[in-house]
Amino acid sequence: PYSSWARLALLRIADTNLERGKFSEAVDGYRNFLKYYPKHDQAPFARLQIGNAYFDQIPEDWWFLPPTVEKDQANIRRAIDAFRQMISIYPNSKESTVAKARIKECRHKLAAHEFYVAQFYFEREKYKGTILRSNHLLTHYPNLGLDTQALLIGAKAHIAQEEPVKAREKLSRLVEEFAETKEAKDAKLLLKTLPASPTPASPTSTGNIP
Repeated sequence: PYSSWARLALLRIADTNLERGKFSEAVDGYRNFLKYYPKHDQAPFARLQIGNAYFDQIPEDWWFLPPTVEKDQANIRRAIDAFRQMISIYPNSKESTVAKARIKECRHKLAAHEFYVAQFYFEREKYKGTILRSNHLLTHYPNLGLDTQALLIGAKAHIAQEEPVKAREKLSRLVEEFAETKEAKDAKLLLKTLPASPTPASPTSTGNIP
């Protein structure tokens, strides 16, 4: 029990539970290992595996099942939290490189979920919900490949709510920042349908002319 092999045995038992899909037992095993051996050279690996235990519970897309964007995203957020904690404690470890890649993948899944909900609201003419979700995606999950779609559906929701100024802002950004995309071409067509921007009134004097 006091040998170096006993410490590694705790880690390997947790690995085995993870391989067998016993995720709660695996997380408990890794946490116990870190509790008793926080300075072990395998501690970064154990922390990475906690994130992987949540990551491995994220459902995959299968043609005969509902898309994953419809499902609960809790394990994605737990995985992100675990990976971020791992990176903050061991920023220079080789495991942190894996954790960063996993975080990016998780964030893309959350962005896809936000866009799915925005589409859901738009199809049901819930335009305020569409705008809130698309704005949330643009603010919290930028540069993950869904910016153009979020801008376009947000602009369409503004048009449906008779908010041409806000629609023009999103469409103009789409044309300027993503000029080569299909969504930008659609945005150009929509811009032509909007009323012209009002010209600022010239300042006038209301006082007495000396």
